[in-house]
Amino acid sequence: MNISDTKHNDDLVFNSVDFDPFAGSEKLRVATTEAQREIWTNVQFGGHAANCAYNESVSLHLNGKFQFENLQKTVQLLFERHPALRSTFSDDGMEMKISDTLKIDVPLIDLTAFSDEINKKKVEDILVGEAEHDFDLANGPLGKISVIKFSPTKHQLILTFHHIVCDGWSLGIIMQDLSKMYSALAKGEVYTDEPAISYMEYAIDEQQYLSSKEAADVENYWLNQYQGNIPAVELPINKQRPALRTYSAKRIDVEVNPDLIDSIKKIGAKQGTSFVATFVAAFEVFMHRITGSADVVVGLAAAGQSLEGKQNLVGHCVNLLPLRSKITPHSSIN
Repeated sequence: MNISDTKHNDDLVFNSVDFDPFAGSEKLRVATTEAQREIWTNVQFGGHAANCAYNESVSLHLNGKFQFENLQKTVQLLFERHPALRSTFSDDGMEMKISDTLKIDVPLIDLTAFSDEINKKKVEDILVGEAEHDFDLANGPLGKISVIKFSPTKHQLILTFHHIVCDGWSLGIIMQDLSKMYSALAKGEVYTDEPAISYMEYAIDEQQYLSSKEAADVENYWLNQYQGNIPAVELPINKQRPALRTYSAKRIDVEVNPDLIDSIKKIGAKQGTSFVATFVAAFEVFMHRITGSADVVVGLAAAGQSLEGKQNLVGHCVNLLPLRSKITPHSSIN
């Protein structure tokens, strides 16, 4: 419409303009993956608590000369490099919308005026706040990066992304890219690397795969694994479960002695299995001992990037493989 067009209706005058208030920088749309729709659905039912439960948040301690302006440029380059980080989701969760451009602000939290004791408490509060950031799946952005400044040579970088666009593998890629990009800018060089694979490509490949004969054969395999009764173990608990599901959780990190790790690796190698497979087997035996069940199902996270050969892909590509094992209590390995 031309801005000079004018329509009269009694005493009202309407001017037509070349402006769409609903238009944005949105460029491409693609169907979401099954894993993304699972997260989107959980967020709709669980609200704020569920949304925060899907946040991936890590922090890095930086020592030495720090160029905040170059970090800001680096973060912008990061979001430009990986389309998944510029994505938002439709109201029904069926589509992912990729913005052509997205301006990202990097907050700088200056704590140089406070003592170490005060800073410790402030940092704890900041980390919790970042981890519990309520990302808006419909409007984005679905990632944020903040910096805490303790002194001119001491900083802490906090990376937080929603799991619907980022998994553990992706966090590793993001940290590698940030390091390479920042180093290039700090040296006055131009960052050059092979283009990152777009999550759109991954989503399209999944749609094509799901309609293939191979996918039907895989589905039949897993259905056969769970014919008849599906095992459900009762874990011992020290308090009653709430009537309604909550998303409150804690994580316990345990440092394992390096000598024990070496022994576990040797046991696995002797049986022709990997370190991960050996650890999973040990966990299944533990589950058998505390539940008494000899039929155990354990969900093992599998990164789609490694399976698809898309090593530098950032997005939600992890899936859980339901591994079913039947344990013979009195057997042993040689």
